[in-house]
Amino acid sequence: MRGRPNYWEFPGIGQFAKLDDHSRLNMDGVMIIGQNARRSPPPTGELSGLSNAQIHEESKNLIHGLLEFEKEYESQLVDSTWATNKTMDERQVKMNQNRLVFQRYAQKYSEGALPSKALSLVQ
Repeated sequence: MRGRPNYWEFPGIGQFAKLDDHSRLNMDGVMIIGQNARRSPPPTGELSGLSNAQIHEESKNLIHGLLEFEKEYESQLVDSTWATNKTMDERQVKMNQNRLVFQRYAQKYSEGALPSKALSLVQ
Protein backbone atom coordinates (compact mmCIF):
# COMPACT_ATOMS: atom_id res chain seq x y z
CA MET A 1 0.00 0.00 0.00
CA ARG A 2 1.37 3.38 -0.98
CA GLY A 3 0.04 6.86 -0.58
CA ARG A 4 -2.41 7.93 2.06
CA PRO A 5 -3.68 5.57 4.79
CA ASN A 6 -6.87 3.71 3.84
CA TYR A 7 -6.31 4.44 0.13
CA TRP A 8 -5.23 1.83 -2.37
CA GLU A 9 -3.48 2.96 -5.49
CA PHE A 10 -3.98 1.08 -8.70
CA PRO A 11 -0.50 1.29 -10.27
CA GLY A 12 -0.16 2.57 -13.78
CA ILE A 13 -3.55 4.21 -13.92
CA GLY A 14 -3.24 6.51 -10.92
CA GLN A 15 -6.71 5.83 -9.56
CA PHE A 16 -7.50 5.38 -5.90
CA ALA A 17 -10.19 3.57 -3.97
CA LYS A 18 -10.97 4.93 -0.50
CA LEU A 19 -11.91 2.53 2.25
CA ASP A 20 -13.58 3.53 5.47
CA ASP A 21 -12.47 1.97 8.75
CA HIS A 22 -14.88 -0.96 8.49
CA SER A 23 -14.60 -1.83 4.81
CA ARG A 24 -12.82 -4.70 3.16
CA LEU A 25 -11.35 -4.65 -0.32
CA ASN A 26 -12.20 -7.82 -2.22
CA MET A 27 -9.62 -8.24 -4.94
CA ASP A 28 -10.49 -11.81 -5.97
CA GLY A 29 -9.96 -12.17 -9.68
CA VAL A 30 -7.95 -8.95 -10.03
CA MET A 31 -4.82 -9.36 -12.11
CA ILE A 32 -1.84 -7.36 -10.88
CA ILE A 33 0.96 -6.82 -13.36
CA GLY A 34 4.37 -5.89 -12.09
CA GLN A 35 7.23 -7.18 -10.01
CA ASN A 36 4.90 -8.41 -7.25
CA ALA A 37 2.49 -10.15 -9.60
CA ARG A 38 1.37 -13.68 -8.87
CA ARG A 39 0.36 -16.20 -11.46
CA SER A 40 -3.36 -16.69 -12.00
CA PRO A 41 -4.79 -20.03 -10.99
CA PRO A 42 -5.04 -22.55 -13.80
CA PRO A 43 -8.34 -22.81 -15.67
CA THR A 44 -10.92 -25.10 -14.12
CA GLY A 45 -10.71 -27.47 -17.08
CA GLU A 46 -14.23 -27.61 -18.47
CA LEU A 47 -13.17 -25.61 -21.55
CA SER A 48 -9.68 -27.03 -22.00
CA GLY A 49 -10.81 -29.59 -24.57
CA LEU A 50 -12.62 -27.08 -26.77
CA SER A 51 -11.27 -25.54 -29.93
CA ASN A 52 -11.06 -21.77 -30.34
CA ALA A 53 -14.17 -21.88 -32.54
CA GLN A 54 -16.08 -23.78 -29.85
CA ILE A 55 -14.97 -21.33 -27.15
CA HIS A 56 -16.04 -18.48 -29.42
CA GLU A 57 -19.47 -20.12 -29.81
CA GLU A 58 -19.73 -20.61 -26.02
CA SER A 59 -18.87 -16.93 -25.56
CA LYS A 60 -21.55 -15.86 -28.05
CA ASN A 61 -24.14 -18.04 -26.26
CA LEU A 62 -23.13 -16.61 -22.89
CA ILE A 63 -23.34 -13.03 -24.15
CA HIS A 64 -26.77 -13.76 -25.62
CA GLY A 65 -27.90 -15.25 -22.29
CA LEU A 66 -26.61 -12.26 -20.33
CA LEU A 67 -28.30 -9.79 -22.68
CA GLU A 68 -31.59 -11.68 -22.50
CA PHE A 69 -31.39 -11.77 -18.71
CA GLU A 70 -30.72 -8.03 -18.62
CA LYS A 71 -33.61 -7.37 -21.02
CA GLU A 72 -35.99 -9.42 -18.86
CA TYR A 73 -34.80 -7.64 -15.71
CA GLU A 74 -35.17 -4.17 -17.22
CA SER A 75 -38.69 -5.00 -18.46
CA GLN A 76 -39.75 -5.48 -14.83
CA LEU A 77 -38.52 -2.08 -13.66
CA VAL A 78 -40.94 0.81 -13.25
CA ASP A 79 -40.23 4.46 -13.98
CA SER A 80 -39.27 6.18 -10.74
CA THR A 81 -38.11 9.47 -12.28
CA TRP A 82 -39.57 12.89 -11.62
CA ALA A 83 -40.88 12.92 -15.20
CA THR A 84 -43.69 10.50 -14.32
CA ASN A 85 -43.92 10.84 -10.53
CA LYS A 86 -44.93 14.19 -9.14
CA THR A 87 -44.32 13.60 -5.43
CA MET A 88 -41.54 12.01 -3.44
CA ASP A 89 -44.04 9.51 -2.05
CA GLU A 90 -44.88 8.35 -5.58
CA ARG A 91 -41.19 8.04 -6.40
CA GLN A 92 -40.48 6.16 -3.17
CA VAL A 93 -43.16 3.57 -3.94
CA LYS A 94 -41.65 2.99 -7.40
CA MET A 95 -38.08 2.88 -6.06
CA ASN A 96 -39.17 0.26 -3.51
CA GLN A 97 -40.75 -1.79 -6.30
CA ASN A 98 -37.51 -1.58 -8.26
CA ARG A 99 -35.51 -2.60 -5.20
CA LEU A 100 -37.64 -5.75 -4.88
CA VAL A 101 -37.20 -6.48 -8.59
CA PHE A 102 -33.43 -6.11 -8.19
CA GLN A 103 -33.37 -8.48 -5.21
CA ARG A 104 -35.47 -11.06 -7.07
CA TYR A 105 -33.25 -10.93 -10.16
CA ALA A 106 -30.02 -10.93 -8.15
CA GLN A 107 -31.15 -14.17 -6.53
CA LYS A 108 -32.31 -15.60 -9.86
CA TYR A 109 -28.93 -14.74 -11.42
CA SER A 110 -26.88 -16.22 -8.57
CA GLU A 111 -28.89 -19.46 -8.67
CA GLY A 112 -28.66 -19.81 -12.45
CA ALA A 113 -25.95 -21.13 -14.74
CA LEU A 114 -24.75 -17.77 -16.09
CA PRO A 115 -22.25 -16.86 -13.32
CA SER A 116 -20.32 -20.13 -13.49
CA LYS A 117 -20.26 -20.06 -17.30
CA ALA A 118 -18.99 -16.48 -17.28
CA LEU A 119 -16.27 -17.27 -14.75
CA SER A 120 -15.13 -20.38 -16.61
CA LEU A 121 -14.63 -18.31 -19.78
CA VAL A 122 -12.57 -15.59 -18.16
CA GLN A 123 -10.33 -17.73 -15.95
